[in-house]
Amino acid sequence: MKTVTTEEHATDAAGAGNPYVIGVIAALWMTAAMFGHRLFFGIASVPGLITERVIPLVPGQASGDIIGVLAQFAKLLPELFAIGAQLLVGGAVATWYARSWGKEDAPAWKQWAFGPLVALSLWIATLAILWPVLIENYHGHSLATGRMLTIIAIFGDYLLFGILLPLLFICARRREGATAMVADEGARAVTRRQALTFVGTGAGVAFGAVTLGLARVSTLGYDGTRPQRPVQPITDNAAFYSVTKNLADPRISDPAIWQLAIGGDVANPMTLSFADLHALPAADETATLMCIGNTLGGGLMSTAAWHGVPLQSLIEMAKPAPGVTEILFTASDGYTNTIEFDKVAAEGVIVAYGMNGEPLPRKHGYPARIIAPGRYGEHHVKWVTRITVQKGHTKGFYESQGWDRAAVVKTVSRIDVPAGGDTVIRGQPITMQGVAFAGLRGVSKVEVTADGGATWQPATITAKPSPQSWALWEYPWTPTKNGNYKLGVRCYEESGALQPVKETQDFPSGVAGIHFVEVMAK
Repeated sequence: MKTVTTEEHATDAAGAGNPYVIGVIAALWMTAAMFGHRLFFGIASVPGLITERVIPLVPGQASGDIIGVLAQFAKLLPELFAIGAQLLVGGAVATWYARSWGKEDAPAWKQWAFGPLVALSLWIATLAILWPVLIENYHGHSLATGRMLTIIAIFGDYLLFGILLPLLFICARRREGATAMVADEGARAVTRRQALTFVGTGAGVAFGAVTLGLARVSTLGYDGTRPQRPVQPITDNAAFYSVTKNLADPRISDPAIWQLAIGGDVANPMTLSFADLHALPAADETATLMCIGNTLGGGLMSTAAWHGVPLQSLIEMAKPAPGVTEILFTASDGYTNTIEFDKVAAEGVIVAYGMNGEPLPRKHGYPARIIAPGRYGEHHVKWVTRITVQKGHTKGFYESQGWDRAAVVKTVSRIDVPAGGDTVIRGQPITMQGVAFAGLRGVSKVEVTADGGATWQPATITAKPSPQSWALWEYPWTPTKNGNYKLGVRCYEESGALQPVKETQDFPSGVAGIHFVEVMAK
């Protein structure tokens, strides 16, 4: 008589090995499929959508602290947690299935009906929870089309899980020796464990391959890019600072797919193709962009010559209704932000499709983005696909975290040369260099100090690409004695107002204060 071990008894009780492992394997295949359509078709994955739903709920201060520690890898953590949760749910569903509809003596129809029913239930729950972010599409389809494709893809993902579940249970229940691989004169049984190992390994390989593919197009290689100091008056496209909320940015390679919809409280809603936008009268705007999360003296600031269509002319074509107060921008990746309706013309906002004489680079918003001079980077919406004219207010992506709604840049200045901690030679002249920026208020003059602010000397503005751009400055300085020097810079607006000198943190409305660096003279 065969002795049945405790392990075998537990295995046979479920009739299918470890149900939890089976569920995780099925969920792994499902997750690989999700990342597959994200990589090849630009259709968002459920883990990515969960991340997009959760991040705006995280307070901006906490989010900034996390990014300060983990840098761009901070955006990877919530997606990893979502993937882990997805695998855990898959295991739990499989365990339930093994104890109910999936029992070995259950009718075949019942075993097979469970999967589609679970897929339908998960699909409905997912749509209810993630509906606001289902518009995301990373290949540039319209928001309505993007939502439809995402809805279909999610159901397909869950249906794959539902079909794999009973299949894997059938595979696991096959008795040893039921299937044999013939080699020479003998036969070798394919056990349940071998079969599941094969399927699980395949799932892991598929998941790994797709994940590596996504890693190749991820933003981890360029998120946080900033130009080398000292900067040039106009920043090269490749060196232009880059900050993104995405783990992988939109890749809109076919401009024929992309459209710009203009609607809301307007009498003449319209949809423009890429060619339509290029055919409209265009304007040039040389403007400086700065991240609202930039640190005091930080490098998340760049200047470019932008080319595109004035937003005011597009709004006039759409014929806004009386009483509208706000313009809402929505991007292909689901990002949103707003600007006051009465500021559009005054601030020279444009829908840009050119940058420094070239088409917009992909990471900077191709095929079109918003340029809102004098506002922090969150207002310069990349991959814009819809413009809504409205009377009410909708919180933008970062405003939902508590960041400032208006996000008008504060006047700041910084020292680029020498850098803090540098050693300089006593008696040898050095040219101090840096930038000053005041948004639409303009920079009129710059002053520097070599004694911690006790005395100030005028610096020379060497370049100012436009009234609303940064100003580059220089000051010849010679250290006269050995020891530490505390160098600082401050600037004045065109009105004569001094930049804010009280130091403040970046959250919620941008950093302020005097930038000092300490150097050693020998």
